[in-house]
This record gives sequence, structure tokens and C-alpha cells, in this order.
Amino acid sequence: MNSPKSFVKNLHRWILIAILAIIVVHNYYGEYCAHCEGYGWDGSVYYKDILINGLDQYTSGNISQYHTHRMLPFLIIHYIMRVLSLSFLPNNVMLVSSIINTCLLAISVWLFFGISRAKKWNWKTETLIFAFCFYNYHVLKFMGYCPVMTDMPTYTLSIALAYFFIKQNKTGLITTGLISIVVFPLLALMALLLLAFPNNSVGEYIPRKENAANPPSKIDKANYILNATMRAILTWWLPTAFVAYIFFRLYVRGMDNYQSVFVTRYPQNVWISVAGIIAYIIFYFYATMPLRADFATTLKQLCTRRRILAIALWLAIFVVVYTLPTMYGFKGKFSLVNEFAQICQFPATDVLIFIETHFLYLGIGFLFVLLMWKEICRETRILGIGAVLILMLSLVFLSDIETRKITCFYIFLLPIMGTLLEKKVIKLYIVCLIVATQLICSAFWFNINTDGIAEAFATYDINVYLQMPAQRYYMFQGPWQSHQMYMLIIIIEICLLGILQLYLRNKSKNNNT
Repeated sequence: MNSPKSFVKNLHRWILIAILAIIVVHNYYGEYCAHCEGYGWDGSVYYKDILINGLDQYTSGNISQYHTHRMLPFLIIHYIMRVLSLSFLPNNVMLVSSIINTCLLAISVWLFFGISRAKKWNWKTETLIFAFCFYNYHVLKFMGYCPVMTDMPTYTLSIALAYFFIKQNKTGLITTGLISIVVFPLLALMALLLLAFPNNSVGEYIPRKENAANPPSKIDKANYILNATMRAILTWWLPTAFVAYIFFRLYVRGMDNYQSVFVTRYPQNVWISVAGIIAYIIFYFYATMPLRADFATTLKQLCTRRRILAIALWLAIFVVVYTLPTMYGFKGKFSLVNEFAQICQFPATDVLIFIETHFLYLGIGFLFVLLMWKEICRETRILGIGAVLILMLSLVFLSDIETRKITCFYIFLLPIMGTLLEKKVIKLYIVCLIVATQLICSAFWFNINTDGIAEAFATYDINVYLQMPAQRYYMFQGPWQSHQMYMLIIIIEICLLGILQLYLRNKSKNNNT
């Protein structure tokens, strides 16, 4: 009796899932990366040997310590193919990888609706957040084009992390964190922060004007110092690292060409690099303002013997578990230090390029995060110091222009944004327009493989990568996007930002009246 009513009530869900399923069937089982028989660059260099040889590759000591933390998905593929007696021909590998990715995507959708039920979203909010979460280039195109990657397992684990945090399920958080150690360890760090720190809300910090009648208290002074330090670190670590990188290349490596130290796609124009760093500083100066909080009171609550011992214990367990997979690994050239060395160069590539590339990869969902950042920070403080620390960490990694590396933060913020959208009255046609625009931005319809693209990939020449047809793929990969493509996308993004800003501002005025 209730079945027809339930179907009608959840009709929007079936429509959303149907659209997702149709696109996934087309893209996940259609064209594969034209480089290295579908494996792509990362797949062929880092993961192919693990996938073909299984644990023998690991125990032989032929995996770097960095990549031992990403080996689980490929070990799973290896042993599934062995159980099914499938040969490790590229076509079989691509098919099995795509099937596994499809299953993981289905689990992600199930977890998403679990989050929606827990948050009690209305159907409009659910539709918008679903579109932001799944209707983007990362899900609809990239993970089908390059199936032999850690991206889909990481995406599913990211949604699982948000789900278990919202459900206050510590067992789920621990399980997610443990699995992430050998899939994508940044997620394990996020799980650690949520487990080690209490969920008590963090108070807001509002700077007070000093006067004789109302002198600042010790808490006020402590908060001023703590917030100023936090903002200084988040704003200045990257420019400082960039200057140190230049000094290292000039005076340690002994490079005599001053312009060559600006590792950008256009090293002939140093002023682009300078403008990029200045724009980064200005952006982070304002982006860190909403992060200010009553850290003094929070630290006072944490500075109990029991809490300090608990945090120390969680940290010790994390270090031990994190180290275990590296037992048979060798110390390769890739490390967390190297990743930060790369990140510090990216903002010098173009003015606010990290904002442009994230929009191209994630769509207007990312623009909503930018426009609602102040509200997101305020809502996150309610969730506890662990969530606030993740929010700060997201700003640290925001400047990495290879967006697929930081989607875990985007996923974590989406339920928070859903809570905020729930408070807004959005008309049906606006919801449909936003979803349609998000779909268009996902480029799900875009064919990457054209004549000459395989030959372009095989050149390993940055100048070739910056031209068509290679740009059909590399335009979505921040470090190799051409300047012309950047200019086109940043103009589109600015226009959409302006339209959304006007809409949200008018919506706030209407809500207030």
C-alpha cells in the first residue's frame, strides 16, 4: 500500500540515480586513457606492477614507501582477477577496474542518502547536494577514463568518513581510517582528527576594541595571539616555502638562470608568478578571517591530563599503523615533503589558478563552497575542534591545483553546506537550472580520445601537452593546463560567481524580510 506513495515521494532520487547510471554506463565502459593501454601515466608508472604481481611486488621491496600507502585497490583487483582466472591483459584489467569502480560508486550513493536521512534534508537540498557530489568531471568522466587509480576508492571512503562522523559512529570512523592508510592516507589523518578531539562546539571569536572601561581579559589576549598565529601560518607558509624553493634552486642547486626557478608553464613571464603569489596572499587573508574562533577556551578544555593522554594515545596508534605498510617499501623520490614542494609552486603558475582548476573539476558546487565559506566556517565550529582542524587543513591543500587530490575535503564540506541550504527557500526552476549547469560543467559528454592524442601523450613533452589534442585531457589537470584554457575558464567562472552571488545575496535579503 505504501509502495506507490514511497515511489512518488522519492521520485527525484530515482531520476538523479537514473541520470547518473546512464552517464556512468556510457563513460565507465567506453573510452579509456589513450596512454599506456588505458593505465594512464600514474597507473603505468606506479600501480601496474602491483596490480599484475600482487603481494609479491610488495614483499620484493619494489614499491616505494609512498606508494605502499596506495596499494590496496590494486591488490584487490589482482586477486579478484586471479579468482576469476582472468588474464592480466589491459582490456580485462580495465573492465574489472571499471566494474569495481561502479560498485564503489553505488556504495557512495547509498551512503549519500544515509547522510541525507540523518540530516533530514528536504528533496531540493538533497537534489542540489547530490548533483554537487556526483555530477562533476571527477565522477562522471575522469574515473571512467582512468579506472586504474585510487580515486574512486578514495571518493567512497570520503563519503563514508562524512557518514560515520554524522552518525557519531566511532567504529565506522576507525574502520574508514584504517582502510585509508593503504588507499589515501590523508583521509586517515582526517579520521584521526575526528577521533582524537571532542565534538564540543568551538565558540566564536569577535575581536574587541580596547578601552579603559573595558580592558581585554587574558582569554581575549590569548585568542588574539592564537588567531593571528593561525592566520599568519595559513597565509604565509606557501609564499615562504616558495621563496625558500627559489633560494634552494639558485644557491644550493646552483642554477644560473634566474627565470628558470619559477617552475611554471610560462617561465618567460616572471610577473605572472609574482602576481599569482600576491593574489594568493590576498585571497588567504580574507579566507582565514571566518576561521577565527575561541581557541583559548577550547585549548583550556583540552589541557586536562585525561584528554592529553587520549590524544597522545590516538597519535601513537596512528604513527604505528601508518608505518606498518612501509616495512617492505623503499624510500623513493615521492614523499609528503615533495608534495608540499610542488604545491608551493602552483599559485605562481597563474593568478588564483587553484580556484579556476577546482571549478573546472568540481563544477558550481565548488563555487557554492566559496560563496558560503563564512557560513560553512560558522557551522563547522558547532561540530567540534576536529572538524575545525580539517577545515584549516583544507585551506593548506586548497592551493594544490590537481583537484583530484583534495576531493576528500570537498566531500566533507558538502553535508555542512547542505545544512545551510536547508535554511534557504529555493524555487524548483532554480534547482533544475543549477543541476543542469552542474551537468554541463562536468563535461560528461566530452570525448577525450581523438586522432593524434595517443602520439601526443607518448611525446612526454610539456609543449605538446599544452596544445590540442593533448589539452582535451590535460586541460582538466591543473599543472598542465594551457594559459589560453585558463583564461577561458576563469572568465566563465567569474561570470557564474557573479550570478550566484547576486542570487544568494537577494535570497538572504528576502529571508531577513
